Amino acid sequence: MESTEKQIDMIPFPPKQAYNLSKECKTQLRARLFMQLEGFPVVASMAILGQKGLLNELKDPSGISLSQIQTKYGGNEGYLNVAMRILCSQGYATQQVDPLGADRHFWATDLGNQVFHSNERNLDLLDWMKLASSLKEIVNQPMSNRSIVLTNKVIGHLCNSKMELLESSERSISELSHVEGVICGPLLVFLSMNGCFENLSDENPKIEIDNFPIHTDWQLWINEVFTQLKWINQQESSVFASPEGLFYFRRANAYGVTVSYLQTFSWMEELLFGKANKLWDNPKSAHEIHVDRTMNVWGSGGAHSTYFNKIDEIILEMFNQPLDLQPKGIVDMGCGNGALLIHLYQIILEKTLRGKHLEDFPLAIIGADLNEAALVSTKENFENSNVDGVVIKGDIGNPEELANNLQSRFNLDLGQMLNVRSFLDHNRLFSKPEKIDVGRTGKSSGAFAFRGRRIPNFELEQELSDHFKKWLPYVKQFGLLLIELHTIKPELAAAHIGKTAITAYDGTHGFTDQYIVEYDLFKQILKEVGLEIAPGSAFAFPSFDMTTVSIQLLKG
Repeated sequence: MESTEKQIDMIPFPPKQAYNLSKECKTQLRARLFMQLEGFPVVASMAILGQKGLLNELKDPSGISLSQIQTKYGGNEGYLNVAMRILCSQGYATQQVDPLGADRHFWATDLGNQVFHSNERNLDLLDWMKLASSLKEIVNQPMSNRSIVLTNKVIGHLCNSKMELLESSERSISELSHVEGVICGPLLVFLSMNGCFENLSDENPKIEIDNFPIHTDWQLWINEVFTQLKWINQQESSVFASPEGLFYFRRANAYGVTVSYLQTFSWMEELLFGKANKLWDNPKSAHEIHVDRTMNVWGSGGAHSTYFNKIDEIILEMFNQPLDLQPKGIVDMGCGNGALLIHLYQIILEKTLRGKHLEDFPLAIIGADLNEAALVSTKENFENSNVDGVVIKGDIGNPEELANNLQSRFNLDLGQMLNVRSFLDHNRLFSKPEKIDVGRTGKSSGAFAFRGRRIPNFELEQELSDHFKKWLPYVKQFGLLLIELHTIKPELAAAHIGKTAITAYDGTHGFTDQYIVEYDLFKQILKEVGLEIAPGSAFAFPSFDMTTVSIQLLKG
């Protein structure tokens, strides 16, 4: 990756042909983006672990275990486990996992010994995350004295990180990318959501920072950030996006999901060593405080379109079968804003046999969600898209209640439907298993927590098995179509830095009580429940060897 920066610096500016980046160059820039996303959990974790002295403990040849951390430092074992595993996924540490869940042990690697240096930069960047979590509230005002001091420090750390990379072969491009991501991610998301990059293109790379809808103080600082990143160049009185800058400006939504968890990262000290219930200690009627859900949905939109295309293949085959062999309808548990259901309805209407016979074989479209705001949004989007669908409150952890309510309110049989879900099963509310199967041991390398308590992996895997057993009676006939997120082993992640953003996923999910397991283990648990993947319905991203997202149609 170090040669990448030199290669991009040499791209001529601003001739139009310079914007036709090669496939290899785009791959390298995308890798840089992944590393930038991983900066959020890495920097936040290292800031607090370093502040407490735990990074030095890792340097000791004997390392340190979670139980030893508890004895010496206190803290919340579940989230400490997440933070330590994040270091492992970057190649900074290694872990030893007890399959019976008794303890975990960690040691610094040679790379970790190089990286675990002065912690001032990480602490300042964590302070920037705290400030950036309220960016939309403050950018319309002059910078406060605190903001001026902090933003100057942030620029200094960016410059120093670039110098360190140039002067030392021990520094990796990922370290610099972490700094870049934490600084620029919130800016890109805020500006993009406010339409600041809408008109940018290869033909029109001019960027008018002085017209951004923010105070002049912030315009000047953002100009300096983008200049240091070499994302803009000034020609006379005009500012143009560089080829590299245009690449990132046009992909700002790729930062959205990770940046939507800024508040979670801002509370890292509290999560690791304070009140473990911090993210959930809010009135039941209040909005989520661990994630900016609007930003999250906005950020996920671009990525989800890729997965929807694969789902289309499965849907087309199913709804072009003989009409009497087709499901009565589709239920999306965790429907969000209804986008997936609307997409599937339109595909069926326009491209299938069923779409030509809806009068004789009506198609029930059902959006279920636990969130009232999601149900309101889905209903509005149904109406705006001319979809004759219904919405109903539903909990992914209680399919029996959903089935009873569908039957009593709409005379619909959940078992006669195709059940679909996108990125929801890992976000179920954890419920401690009443019984552990004989001989079950933990097979995942993951780190799992519930309100700060460390969940032994065998317990989490049992709970996942119990979860799908609840759904089995309702998906036997027409199946369960899933898009799901997965973790990968830390050593695999560390060996392929820049190929995935898995450390970002592990951070956003691990600190907010969500449970992503390895794909192979996921399939193994489905099989033990009695769910098989229908032939030809399995897809993996970026590959089956290193799966972070999977799609499959499950049949009982």
